[in-house]
Amino acid sequence: MVYKNLRICGDCHNAIKYMSKVVRVIIVVSDPLRFYHFKNENCSCNDLW
Repeated sequence: MVYKNLRICGDCHNAIKYMSKVVRVIIVVSDPLRFYHFKNENCSCNDLW
């Protein structure tokens, strides 16, 4: 789990999506507004960050 006190930017969002595919794990990121679950280059927010 990664906690961030700022909103996630588009570049970070895309990088984490790619990392979730490469390392084949679920990555969970939290910013002040929501939780993002990344798995196999997909995000729970459907890219509406």
